[in-house]
Amino acid sequence: MCVNTFSILLSWGNATDTLQALTLIVALTSQLYVYCWFGNELTGQSAELREAVWGCSWVGAPLREQRALLFMMGSANEFTLTAGGIIPASRHTLMQVLNQTYSFLMFLMNFMDD
Repeated sequence: MCVNTFSILLSWGNATDTLQALTLIVALTSQLYVYCWFGNELTGQSAELREAVWGCSWVGAPLREQRALLFMMGSANEFTLTAGGIIPASRHTLMQVLNQTYSFLMFLMNFMDD
């Protein structure tokens, strides 16, 4: 995204190149936004499921039902949608990527002026 934004700045007079790079940036950003938004929502829903299971009347329930509820709580506790098993897909991650892209762009702009 940083290189494409830099490409837009370099080809500002050429409408075709600018539009092509801008279209690519919008596509990449929207795809990243969708993954991060759904990852954040799924993580939040799993936390709500854990709280709902904990809040149900499990005391005095049959042992089989208690085990099933414990399994549900354990599964919901560990759920986080990640990108490649490395970084969680969340709105915070999206903002980190956009901030890092901006930082790299400013770094490139600094060298362009020299």
